[in-house]
Amino acid sequence: MILQAALNGGRTADEHPTIPITPEQIAAEVQRVLEVGANAVHFHVRQADGRQSLKPEDVSRTLSAVRATCPNMALGISTSQAIVPDIALRYQLVSEWTVLPDYVSVNIHEAGALVLMKLLFSKGIGVEAGVWTPAAVEKLRISGLGNDCLRILIEATEETLPEARANVKAIQTVLETAHLKPRCLLHGEGGSAWAIFEEAVAQGYDTRVGFEDMLTLPNGATVESNAELIQYAFDRIQAAEKKSR
Repeated sequence: MILQAALNGGRTADEHPTIPITPEQIAAEVQRVLEVGANAVHFHVRQADGRQSLKPEDVSRTLSAVRATCPNMALGISTSQAIVPDIALRYQLVSEWTVLPDYVSVNIHEAGALVLMKLLFSKGIGVEAGVWTPAAVEKLRISGLGNDCLRILIEATEETLPEARANVKAIQTVLETAHLKPRCLLHGEGGSAWAIFEEAVAQGYDTRVGFEDMLTLPNGATVESNAELIQYAFDRIQAAEKKSR
C-alpha cells in the first residue's frame, strides 16, 4: 500500500510555521517522513521568494537537494494551474525541465491537462492523474491516456464530509465502467481529510496525508511536522492490516 506524504501544497508559513518551502527544508522533511512510514512523496516546488514555481531552475534545485539526501526515493511534484495559470507558459516551462521528477500530478479537469500529459510522457515522467469529479474520469477515459498513467488520484476536495463522500462515490461509479488499469490513490482535504483517509484504508486504496491536506491530527491536536501526520497514518494502516489478518 502506498502512503504518500503531501508535504506543502500551496500553503505558507502563515498557515503553519514549519511548512517546508526551501529546497533544504523539503529535503529534510522528505527524510523525516520516510523514517516514519511514507513510501512516496509529493510536494510543490518553490522559488526563492517562497511562491510556487515550475521554472526549470527551481525544479532542478529542489529535486537535486532532495536526491542528495534521499537518492532512492521516487519524487513527485505538482503541475497545478494554480502554480502557473497561463496554459502556454506552463507547457513551455515543463518542456524546459532538465532535472526531472519521477512523476507529477496533473489535474484532469484543468485546461491543457491532456496536452501536458503527452509532454510529460514524452519526457519519461510518470503521471498521477488527478480526478476531482466524475466528468474528469470520463475525460481521462475518452483521451485514451488513462492506462499510461502511473496512478489515478481520487481527490475529495469538498470541505464537508457528506459532500466529499458523495463525490467519491460518484467518481468510483464512473471508474468501475471506465476500465482504467492504474492503481487508485484516494485522499481528502481540509475538514474531510482524515475521514476520507480512514475510508481509503478500509477500502484498500493507496492514500496520502500531509500539510497540503491537513494541519492537525483527527482530534484537532497541532503537530510540528509532516512526520507526525505520517506516523499517525502509518500506525492506523498497520492496525487495520493486523485486524484483517
